[in-house]
Amino acid sequence: AIRTHFYSYLLSAWENNTPNSEQQKLLFALKLALIETLDSYLNFSQCSPLYRKIRGGVES
Repeated sequence: AIRTHFYSYLLSAWENNTPNSEQQKLLFALKLALIETLDSYLNFSQCSPLYRKIRGGVES
């Protein structure tokens, strides 16, 4: 359930914050990849402070 919500978050974050330059698109993709890597390898939960910090960076 957490993973499903996680990927739906990524999709909505992309739709709501579509970057308008190639540099912004690359930075956004790198941030999403970092979140996905942490989620996969470290099994971070959404209540993790580091997860929230990175997620906040994507949202801003």
